[in-house]
Amino acid sequence: MIEKKIKTAFVCTECVTIPPSRQGQCRECGGWNCLAEEQIVKSSRQSKTAEIEKPQKLSEVSLEKFSGFESGICEFDRVLGGSLLPGSSVLLAGEPGIGKSTLILQAAGAYASNNLNVLYISGEESSAQIKIRAERLSIKGKNISIANLTDLHSVLAVLDSGGYHLVIVDSIQTIGNSQFDSPPGTVGQIRESAGRLIELAREKGFALFLIGHVTKEGIVAGPKLLEHMVDAVLYFEGDSQHFYRLLRPVKNRYGSIFELGVFEMTPSGLRPVDNPSNFFLSGYSEQE
Repeated sequence: MIEKKIKTAFVCTECVTIPPSRQGQCRECGGWNCLAEEQIVKSSRQSKTAEIEKPQKLSEVSLEKFSGFESGICEFDRVLGGSLLPGSSVLLAGEPGIGKSTLILQAAGAYASNNLNVLYISGEESSAQIKIRAERLSIKGKNISIANLTDLHSVLAVLDSGGYHLVIVDSIQTIGNSQFDSPPGTVGQIRESAGRLIELAREKGFALFLIGHVTKEGIVAGPKLLEHMVDAVLYFEGDSQHFYRLLRPVKNRYGSIFELGVFEMTPSGLRPVDNPSNFFLSGYSEQE
């Protein structure tokens, strides 16, 4: 029996361009060694009938139901632009072990304490592991639901059935579409998973946090297109051997990218530094 040959193509991880042949440099963006082999999969999604929306004058657009969500963590809210808007998507990236999961769980606890329903989708840790961290951080988790899922269709089914204000996916590199033969974390999987989740967030009106890993070069793992798809990109940085962490925005459609959040890692979690000036000037007098 002759097996059907699987069609593959080389995709640029920077600009998601498909060149006609394998080459060392992408002709579109000029990047070197950025081509990854991906399987070409025909989408099984049925085409939707186009919905025609009547144009509306800008002066008549209502913002009554578009109030943002505030966590109460001053440094976190300020970096986001003051609040987290419904339907928005945020990519939180950082090196492994830097404290991304700790930060986002503390933020989830803060949002939940303000009577917001939070769904935490974990593809890396079990529910018991998240519970242990929550107890260490003194998070009760009354309004926080946890789901251990890695299949994209299962994630979408859960989101369709629940009325959540905030959804956290930790991490986007672990979510995959079973119709793709390529493993989760590849260019095609990340593009498909992130696109479907962002689309559903805008449709349902919940805020979406995507947790992402960074490579040794300090950039988000996966296609560069991922940063263009979301509304905000935050980098959580610092030295794992020291106490302080920096939350830095590199993109924010609803706020400034010149804000900087400073946190101190303590045994009970991350603590916002109320006066970052003292932190930056702490060693200045010693150098005089």
